[in-house]
Amino acid sequence: MRSFAFAAVVCMTLVVASAVIPTERKEKSDKLRAECREEQHVTVEDLEILKTKEYGLQYPEKVQCYLKCVGEKYGLYEDGKLVDAKVETELRADLVDNPTRAQELIEHYGHCKGETGATACETAAKVYNCIITHKH
Repeated sequence: MRSFAFAAVVCMTLVVASAVIPTERKEKSDKLRAECREEQHVTVEDLEILKTKEYGLQYPEKVQCYLKCVGEKYGLYEDGKLVDAKVETELRADLVDNPTRAQELIEHYGHCKGETGATACETAAKVYNCIITHKH
């Protein structure tokens, strides 16, 4: 379950952290995020908190579940387990114009993928927060 929720975090990190996403991938990402906003009843304004880079920040439950939803839609897991190679492939593809940033996020993923919460949604939020605030 922990790995499943983390997939959502990685997806959201891709969206927030990357400046240049190829057009086709951006359209897919926009569609998946819109579906999750609708399913989780969150607004774009609700998601502004995801840009805050403060370690340990507690996101509202609906934002936590939004992160989990995005991971599900990206299909970054198989049989309920996160597939590390798939995560790395997605990071590299979305950050093709910024391989240094992709490598940083992959390293952060390695440090943060063990974060856990009381629910799958909370785990997604904790791992996301760890990735965006992780310092070497």
